[in-house]
Amino acid sequence: MTMTRDDFRNRILPLKDKVFRLAFRYMKNEDEAKDVVQDVMLKFWESQSTAVAIRNEEAWLITMARNRCLDLLKKAGRKYEQVEERFDLGDRSVAPDRKVENAELVRRIKEAIRSLPDQQSEVIRLRDMKGMSYQEIVDETGLDMNVVKVTLHRARRAVRSTIEKAYDYGV
Repeated sequence: MTMTRDDFRNRILPLKDKVFRLAFRYMKNEDEAKDVVQDVMLKFWESQSTAVAIRNEEAWLITMARNRCLDLLKKAGRKYEQVEERFDLGDRSVAPDRKVENAELVRRIKEAIRSLPDQQSEVIRLRDMKGMSYQEIVDETGLDMNVVKVTLHRARRAVRSTIEKAYDYGV
């Protein structure tokens, strides 16, 4: 089903501010973030003419914006930000209680990563904290590409599980 201009204007364009905030957090540059928003909105509009059925438009836009930002950062040679930066711990506009919650989450994530087996801990740190590509991790560790991917997947799943359990049980 093709979306009309009115549908796009009423359902999709109101999400542009949310997409911009996400893009700005990654890009740390207003113009680059605006470019990401424009690219994502255009890609969304163009995808309507294909057979792609998008069930959750907001999730699709956010995912596309995140991926576009990561691609641009990678092309520019900029590394991913540290875990602390991702949670705006130094941002004065973030409410104090939110800062405390974010600091606690960062602490738990780091603790969960430290508790992983050595190989998983190393791979997740190289990929998610230092922003290395899979190939760079292969070169650094001497592991096979598939082993790196599987190890990263298992490490992320273990960290996610640890964090979810902590918040489910209030530990």
